[in-house]
Amino acid sequence: MATMVTGGTGFIGSRLVRKLVDQGKEVVIFDISSNLKFLKDIKEKIKFVQGDITNLNEIIEAIKVHNVEYIYNYAALLSGVCRVVPVRAINVNGVGMVNILEASRLLDVKKVVFTSSIAVFGGFTGDINDDSPKYPVSPYGALKLLGELYGLWYQRTYGLDFRGVRYPLLYGSGDPYAYHMLSRLIENPALGKPVEFQFPSNRIGHWLYVKDAVNATLLVFNAEENMVKKRVYNIEGVACSFQDVADIVRRIIPDADIKFVPEEKGPPRRRLFHGTYLKEELGWKPSYTVEEGIKDTIEEIRKNPELYSRGVYQKNRWI
Repeated sequence: MATMVTGGTGFIGSRLVRKLVDQGKEVVIFDISSNLKFLKDIKEKIKFVQGDITNLNEIIEAIKVHNVEYIYNYAALLSGVCRVVPVRAINVNGVGMVNILEASRLLDVKKVVFTSSIAVFGGFTGDINDDSPKYPVSPYGALKLLGELYGLWYQRTYGLDFRGVRYPLLYGSGDPYAYHMLSRLIENPALGKPVEFQFPSNRIGHWLYVKDAVNATLLVFNAEENMVKKRVYNIEGVACSFQDVADIVRRIIPDADIKFVPEEKGPPRRRLFHGTYLKEELGWKPSYTVEEGIKDTIEEIRKNPELYSRGVYQKNRWI
């Protein structure tokens, strides 16, 4: 019996695949991309299906052929792409998730885990928690919320064991185009390149190392069903500012060339993402401090620089 990871070649999905393989699981990746660069050392231990999540028949066929019991859905267009191609975003992030749920219902898949996002809460400032109002302000956030609601409906209506996790802002090596802001402060210095960062240095948020995102997801997946009260959980990271991250990077790489443009003074801006239910119900806490996560990220980038080298990040773009 196999576990299928849709979007399993990507930033987070590939980390989960690696962890499942380490645990001796039979893993099937279902992905439109066949680029296994982050998994090349274990690709012989993985079954790969090149498929499109918008095609229900392809999903059904993959589940049947590989005798899939469990599904983690990481297949999605990122936030910036959703803004550019909103119709495609609805098909991939919206219809794709419903296809996973429907295929799981039809073929009696035992459990589906959906990876949602802080984006369901919109452009908030201050503190939010699991029960805060959800007002997404982007196509990406709206479609993540749609996935949550459909999953909960399938759970109530058909008894499907649906579970969801909402990630805060993540960082780590392999971050696509260093899309998440914190990765931008780490990757270029690790490669000996400058970074010019146009976000306030004193902004404080909850950040989560990608390996801890996987750990939290597995915690939710492995919990006994009677312990899963909330069904969809915020995953709380570690609070720090961009300046804190820059200071840590400079301690590890003393000649790191990091500039904030403009430098911002005054009271810090808070954007904190609390996950009380996951801590109380399942005992969640991150395994990595911010410094440990940054050190691990730098080590991975330096070990395989060819996987991460893509120019210099300046003024919110790669050049």
